[in-house]
Amino acid sequence: CLAGKEISGIYTNYAETEVIGTSKCFPDTGWILLVETSTAQAFAPARNLLNNFIALGIFIALVVTLTAYLLARRIAKPVLRLSKATQKLGSGDFGIQVAVTSRDEIGELTSSFNTMVTRLAESRAEALVEKNRLETLIHDISEGVAFADADDNILMLNPRAEEVLGAKEGDLIGKPLHTCHGTSGSHLAEVLKAFKKGKQEHYVIELAIRERHFEVTMSPIWQEGSYVGTIKVLHDITEHKLAEEAVNQANEKLTMWVEELKERNREIALLSSLDELLQACRTSD
Repeated sequence: CLAGKEISGIYTNYAETEVIGTSKCFPDTGWILLVETSTAQAFAPARNLLNNFIALGIFIALVVTLTAYLLARRIAKPVLRLSKATQKLGSGDFGIQVAVTSRDEIGELTSSFNTMVTRLAESRAEALVEKNRLETLIHDISEGVAFADADDNILMLNPRAEEVLGAKEGDLIGKPLHTCHGTSGSHLAEVLKAFKKGKQEHYVIELAIRERHFEVTMSPIWQEGSYVGTIKVLHDITEHKLAEEAVNQANEKLTMWVEELKERNREIALLSSLDELLQACRTSD
């Protein structure tokens, strides 16, 4: 036994087991005191504590993940419902309503969405009623009527306009307005440009279409300060033109008769003068 040669630490003992040991030499007696224990036994409490910490960490992570998932689901589910409802609204379903399942900001947003959809549905219903009323009125009107959009392409023709132009509405929808105008496209383009700039309020021209005479009136359509299209009205003035021509012909004939009457009056006056002259000659004889 040599003092100062004690061992202390982790090592493999004679049984090939990893142990923690320490020794103490007693020179007087020549004894050596060796105390050792296996590392597995020595570190067991620490490993158990570490395992407990790991298990606790995993448990906390699972709880946090589950809580986050449930919270996200609670928030995301109403948002997804709103998203789907918005898509349906965009496709024209104005009867969609989303259930209000909370009183928080999401619930307020859902309630506001439902209110907006209701108002949109009411406005759309009113617009459809007005549209149907206007279409019925235009359909039954005796004048030819055509509408063009802001790009000057034909949107609608009433039956009278189809009859005047000799074409079906489906054949002209989407085509330039001058297609059913009868004048050059360049001239009409200048008129429409003036409409869009607000420099001209209406345009009137007389046209001969399919052996009939029409007074064509065009006016811009404005909505909330924006140019949205043009309306064109074709008024059949053929009978008026015929009556005007008949009046002109009658005036010409009346003028001729007046001239003939004047000529006859001059002749009568001349004959009267000759008669007076003859009477005077007889009296002097």
